[in-house]
Amino acid sequence: MNATQDQPDLDVMHDQAWYNQAIAVDPRDHNRVFIGGNLSALRSNDAGQRWSVIADWMPNSPLCSQCSSQHIPYVHADWHAMAVATAGTAPYFYAGTDGGVFRSSDVFTASAPTFEGRLGRGLVTHLAYSIATDIHDSSNPIMIGGLQDNGTRLRQSTPTTFNQVIGADGFGVGIGRISSNSTPASCAGKWGSLLLGTIYGVIYRSIDCGGSFAAAMNGICKPQSQILNPTGGCAAEYSSNFFMKIAGDNADPRGQTFLTVINNSACDPTQPQCAISPGINSVYVTHDGAGSGSGWVKSNGNIGNFPSQLLFVGTNPKAAGQWAVSTYSYAYVTGDSGANWTISASLPGPVRGVAFETVGTSALWAATGGGAHVYRSANGGGNWVAKNGAGLPDVPANVVAVDPNSTATVYLGTEIGLYRSTDAGQTWSRYGGSTLPLVSVTEINVALDSSAIRISTFGRGFWELYPNAGAPVGVYGNGDLDRNQVIDAFDVVREAAILFTSPADATYDPAGNLKGSSNFIDAEDFSALVAKMGSRP
Repeated sequence: MNATQDQPDLDVMHDQAWYNQAIAVDPRDHNRVFIGGNLSALRSNDAGQRWSVIADWMPNSPLCSQCSSQHIPYVHADWHAMAVATAGTAPYFYAGTDGGVFRSSDVFTASAPTFEGRLGRGLVTHLAYSIATDIHDSSNPIMIGGLQDNGTRLRQSTPTTFNQVIGADGFGVGIGRISSNSTPASCAGKWGSLLLGTIYGVIYRSIDCGGSFAAAMNGICKPQSQILNPTGGCAAEYSSNFFMKIAGDNADPRGQTFLTVINNSACDPTQPQCAISPGINSVYVTHDGAGSGSGWVKSNGNIGNFPSQLLFVGTNPKAAGQWAVSTYSYAYVTGDSGANWTISASLPGPVRGVAFETVGTSALWAATGGGAHVYRSANGGGNWVAKNGAGLPDVPANVVAVDPNSTATVYLGTEIGLYRSTDAGQTWSRYGGSTLPLVSVTEINVALDSSAIRISTFGRGFWELYPNAGAPVGVYGNGDLDRNQVIDAFDVVREAAILFTSPADATYDPAGNLKGSSNFIDAEDFSALVAKMGSRP
């Protein structure tokens, strides 16, 4: 076998056989077998007598002495599917991984095969766990989010360009503001000049508008180097801190208050690692943007120790110091920056999200995986009332948010899309239904002036919704109104049918808004669409 750093033997699935495994036999030659796993893929042309590494996640790693000479191609990690297509003039081998679809025409016999990933262009399939935006100014394009196995991504100006700023998996994210010697003058003091992201139990921060990130664990532990986190981690209990949460207290005008949680671990800021301690679960807060001053401080208050793993952390967008966390069955709420926490009545868990209805901690909403999936409390969680009114499907809910300017308008992110109620949960309807697919919604940001809703989805990336025509113009549409990857007669007819519509109209489709400074489809958009006839969107 031609071993590499990532694949020195046949243990191709490493410790992730429960997650990634793929196998295929060439239908034209049953001696030719392909196996895909964690970081690499193998091929045998003699029914398993000899094996070759045909693709690797890090083919040009300086630690891999053989990779450069063997020209092993890059294919993204975590293989899930394989197929051999024999129709047409040439056979193709297809691989489905956490990085999308890859294709090769010479992998069957070539010692140094080639792969291409361009088939994935235009496919919006990213698995997004989180999103953070500037809720104070919806015209600010800044957006950061964490993606499954495709890094933490940052949008700064170009509407559809999301650059990777932290690698591997991205989970929790936060947005704030800062002015320092390292902050460019162009963004100093603006929301988005300070950014946080998490990966595998380590918090990273940027104080230069996303130009660079460094580990920021001061106050939790004395960071040490880890394999996947060379700049330092705390070695907290791995599984319960894998999906590490971050929430920014955006109602704090300083823009430097953030919360996170550390589960099943006892951490000491003077020690290089946290002691794995089942049942020790803590909330940490920073008021200096996870800086080198006070950094992170435990904020368990009167609770002392949260008895169960913390699943969620959130803040009140209209009032600083009002925070919420959740365990499987309970919500905990504080109105005094963590000095005192109140435990709610039990909910049919898991409790995946908690939202404040307005200023104060009395009126609360909860999104759950069980029971009615959405609940309201008028007394700080003392008791809960199911709000699964007409129109809401009986599926788990992941996140809930209340419109800052209408306590009766509630957004619920479910496993099959975003739903909205304008009568405090008596009735519900799909929101963004003309374009937003039936996909798992993982986080919701609502602008303080209600002009924009931005969400992350587990399977279709990030989405922006503009519920009124006066909102800043969103990402321009591409004109492909039937989503068939070509601008044709159907698109022109459909564009004519939705002329002079805005987000306030039920027939509005943002794909038809190609130009202009407002969310409005007009003659300028129609002319731009006609000019694209016959082209790809």
